Amino acid sequence: MDRWDILLICFAGYVAVTTLVKLMAARRNELVEQVRMQVEQQKKQLAKQQVQAEDKQESEAA
Repeated sequence: MDRWDILLICFAGYVAVTTLVKLMAARRNELVEQVRMQVEQQKKQLAKQQVQAEDKQESEAA
């Protein structure tokens, strides 16, 4: 292998690693956003259940 072959291999490796890192970061961001949305939905459901429980307690007390 001469100098050009080594340079081309290094350049191809750099491009491959850079692309992989970008793809992995994008996927990580998608997953983080998905988990945030799930947590937000669960918080809303929990708040709704608490309000319903409080309403039920108030109606039983009256």
